[in-house]
Amino acid sequence: MEGIETDQANEPPAFKGPSFSFSNFARASSTPPVTPLTPATSTRSAFGSMAGVGTFGPAWNATPPPPNSTGLGVDKPFNFNDIVVLGNEIVTVRVGADSNVVQCAVHKSLLGRSDVLQALLNSDQGTSLQLPMVKASAFAIYVQWLYSGRLHTKVSTTSIGTVAESGIRHEWVNLVDCYLLGEHINDIFFRDEVIDAMLLWFKEVDAKNQPKNFEAVLDNVTEAYNVTKAGSLLRTLVSDIVAYHFEDPSIQDLRRNDETGGHYPYGFVLDVATKLSSRRQNGMSLEARSPVRLAWGTCAYHCHGEKACYKASKLF
Repeated sequence: MEGIETDQANEPPAFKGPSFSFSNFARASSTPPVTPLTPATSTRSAFGSMAGVGTFGPAWNATPPPPNSTGLGVDKPFNFNDIVVLGNEIVTVRVGADSNVVQCAVHKSLLGRSDVLQALLNSDQGTSLQLPMVKASAFAIYVQWLYSGRLHTKVSTTSIGTVAESGIRHEWVNLVDCYLLGEHINDIFFRDEVIDAMLLWFKEVDAKNQPKNFEAVLDNVTEAYNVTKAGSLLRTLVSDIVAYHFEDPSIQDLRRNDETGGHYPYGFVLDVATKLSSRRQNGMSLEARSPVRLAWGTCAYHCHGEKACYKASKLF
């Protein structure tokens, strides 16, 4: 399968370089201990809020407390029957390619949530997986989500020493990287939860009434379109944001950038042009009946189809 390989031998030692480390990915089991590389700078519980993922770049800020929080520092108990059975089988996953390979250990039962990974794990090709086309930062977020049900995609602006706008842009890049990972391994629940996090990102930017910040969606639009296919709901969301929420100067900048060699994907330009034409032919003003705003709290951009939404089975 393209971009995913398995290997039984010649595994590299656990990565301990200065730029990244996975930590505490498999701590909720009585299985043989998995040696953490660099402990997170702070934790809330066994799999709770992490203020950092080892030494990898910016710290991943914890998401808000879950809806079951009592506000007293103690969460309401969950149903005993919903306990996640981790088992005792550990899989070594090597992420990245060439000299940038990062290695971590994950419970096999959790990786089975992806049907692509499950197919490989059910084969006789060993207990080591390679994901050379996946970004290490996206996989770190994915593994944290598998264990905790939380997306650690926000970026602390103090940790990267920059202004809030850069934090907004970094968060969008993280979200797109995560969605593309979900696309690569076909984890529908993960993709849909990431798309909802994108809608939350949109809502936060929209509330500040600073439409210029929406231009963050252009930072990796080429990668988003190159990896996905026509009809992708990530493409739909990105082009909807541009067509309904970019001000005219930003639209003009798109044209000028394309003319000076900064070419955008043809599919992206066509999607935006079609939506702009439809909106204006119908007499809709800027942002009128924005499909992005109307999608809040719905499954409009979800890819689960007729299957149950991830929210119906979310344990955290």
